[in-house]
Amino acid sequence: MAQHFFIFLILFCFFTKETFANRTSLIPSSFSLNRSETMTAYPYKGSYFWYNPALFKYSTLKINILGVDAILDHNTQNKIDDRLNQKDIDTLDELSNVLDMNESTISGGRLNILKIYFPYIGLTTFGQALVSTTSVDNGKNLLASIRAGAVMGFALSFKGFSLGHSFYLLKQAQVESSPNSTQLATIKTHYNAGTLTPGNVNLDDYTNVYYGEALGHNVGLHYQFFEDNHSGIGVSVLNLGHTKFGEERSLIKGVVKDLDKKMEDEAAEIGVGLKTPSRLEQMINVGLHLELGQKGDDIFNASLSMDYHDVEGKVITNKMSFAAEIGLHIPTDWAVHFSLPFYEKDNIFYHVGLLNFNLIGGHRVNESYSYGASLGTHWGVNRKLSLLRMDFQVSKTISLDELIVPSSWGYQTNLSFIFLF
Repeated sequence: MAQHFFIFLILFCFFTKETFANRTSLIPSSFSLNRSETMTAYPYKGSYFWYNPALFKYSTLKINILGVDAILDHNTQNKIDDRLNQKDIDTLDELSNVLDMNESTISGGRLNILKIYFPYIGLTTFGQALVSTTSVDNGKNLLASIRAGAVMGFALSFKGFSLGHSFYLLKQAQVESSPNSTQLATIKTHYNAGTLTPGNVNLDDYTNVYYGEALGHNVGLHYQFFEDNHSGIGVSVLNLGHTKFGEERSLIKGVVKDLDKKMEDEAAEIGVGLKTPSRLEQMINVGLHLELGQKGDDIFNASLSMDYHDVEGKVITNKMSFAAEIGLHIPTDWAVHFSLPFYEKDNIFYHVGLLNFNLIGGHRVNESYSYGASLGTHWGVNRKLSLLRMDFQVSKTISLDELIVPSSWGYQTNLSFIFLF
């Protein structure tokens, strides 16, 4: 359904037993999910745009050329080639894929193009796609969605306090389907017979298609405890005043080419009317972050974070989440000097070196826990100059209830410009 702007990769999203929820951020990354989204006071990677824009206080000049996230459940790993090449959401095909699966499933992805940070400000474009299912007492819930747009944020600070604001333009397309056991049996019968078509299956009885655009806002406050340490407490209000979708398609025309028509075609193909998406509910989060050693500056660092999500109690059930991180940072002169050559041509050899290595763990109470590692590398010439940085992250989520969230693997890669010598 979305082409030209982003590839159909994989974005992890949580399901509750009743509805699609249990996700704090509108566009989370696999890194933040590895931390169980304990990001409200976390002054590093992934927190600025979507979790607390007051943390733009800590941003420095950085140009991220490309960022890709992927999370795969066990079923999706066996079909990864099909998923990576997919550019459409086909409701009938998605339903047929999960007929015999009792556990929850996830496939989808996120892409950032040209994420730019300056001190106290940043901006990026984004795209995400996901297909998620969960089994309920009398059937299944299926959600297929695509989101794309742009986000910008900034912060102001005075002494230990900082105040931030981010706003996003969002184009969203969704297909939601909740067939009961009888309807699933009908789907399976026609699927096995090769006659699974809208004419034989009344999808409009339990399927809705949504499409719209919105302008949303996040605001945040942060207090830094110590001048030379990033420990602090944060409060954020996401989707301030609730983010409402409109029927007009004028905010970001052309960002995803032909998406308007494709959504209309999808609705017509399965015999349902095109609707405006429900509003994104406002959510208030509170977070605490404590650290020894400063990540990215000190050779050794360790941190512990705790978040209490959805203070008003309108969106998610499992509010408490925790995260811990321990890492090693290589000083710049060491990183360049001790890099390793991997290719030589015309008396020039190209090197790769280590910048940092971090172990990360997260836990959301009664839902899941996760663990993973991130690795930062630099790439350059002759052990004298590095101009590119590549970051890699891998994580494993262990489900505490497969009906809520499936166990899965997460992957992330980011490519940035740097200048090391």
